[in-house]
Amino acid sequence: SLQYMNEGLDVNIVEKDYEAFYNEISKMTFRLMEDTTDADSSIQLLMKHIMDYFGFAVVATLLVVPDKPRTLKTVYTVVGEGIFNNKDHETQYTEERWNYIKKVMERGRYMFCSDLDNPECENIFPDYDAGEIVSGLRLPMGNKTYFSGITDFVYVGKEHRWEEREIRLLESFTRILSVYISRINTFDESAYLAKLMKERDSIWLRK
Repeated sequence: SLQYMNEGLDVNIVEKDYEAFYNEISKMTFRLMEDTTDADSSIQLLMKHIMDYFGFAVVATLLVVPDKPRTLKTVYTVVGEGIFNNKDHETQYTEERWNYIKKVMERGRYMFCSDLDNPECENIFPDYDAGEIVSGLRLPMGNKTYFSGITDFVYVGKEHRWEEREIRLLESFTRILSVYISRINTFDESAYLAKLMKERDSIWLRK
């Protein structure tokens, strides 16, 4: 893949084996699930692994707050050095803004690149107190009928051209993460395992 740096920095060409990394993440997910009952710590470890592999400045999961209308809460987040961690931060949106975000998320993905995207496309990323967000990918959580939250993958100070294969990997990871989070309040372990394996086996490398 090609990672295009801002002016004044070198162009960094990185070849990544996404299939091998996805298999690694899948195995890591099952291992963590079997070895620990601390789901929150496991989720943080998985997100940190994704952040380190891609070099993101921020990976964050924002979940819908059930008892507060039009509100997202940053429940899980990992950040790079010098970036403020806004874990537990809640944002309540106006009805117009909330409908706009949901409409964008219905497309299945939202990519923001400061000088590559249509300049008329509004930046729907929150302020991570991380300086200028130059590139980011925002993916919905839940399913077609139920919007449960969002996962953000953010670059700061670095322009990035998104490849379809890396987006599919992050979409697969987000779906697995969504299932994993739902496990926290689920007691049917066998149903959870079946659902997780279905996500793992059917999504990645789908043409």
